[in-house]
Amino acid sequence: MIYNYDEFGQLFVMIDRNITKDVFLEKVNLKSDTYADNLFSRIYDSLFSELINLEEEFEKYYSIEYECIKHFLYYKFCMPIEVIEDFFKLKTERETYTLFYKKERDSYGDYSIMRYAFSEVLDERIIKILLLKDDEN
Repeated sequence: MIYNYDEFGQLFVMIDRNITKDVFLEKVNLKSDTYADNLFSRIYDSLFSELINLEEEFEKYYSIEYECIKHFLYYKFCMPIEVIEDFFKLKTERETYTLFYKKERDSYGDYSIMRYAFSEVLDERIIKILLLKDDEN
């Protein structure tokens, strides 16, 4: 699940913390050393560069100031309650699901790659891979 916070590219994303680049590329199921393999490798690098584990960040810096992480999301980021509830409902599905935050979607320097990754064409597939949903089939 992705929540685009604002027009400046900040986003929140739920990811299975067990995912690695190798697992991500394996789930994409492409031949290695091809254009598509390179493209998905860049998608992974772009998404995971400067990605902040928001749950660790909350515990380390904000847990004294806010009663719980839901309040933190609501008051610090003005995240709608419905979105917060959707994230935490998804989080109950698997213990390894973790909420991450990216201050700038395009911080990696490959400005079009994140737009492509979360475009209508690929969004659902990328989210399934990030949540390791294919493991359930």
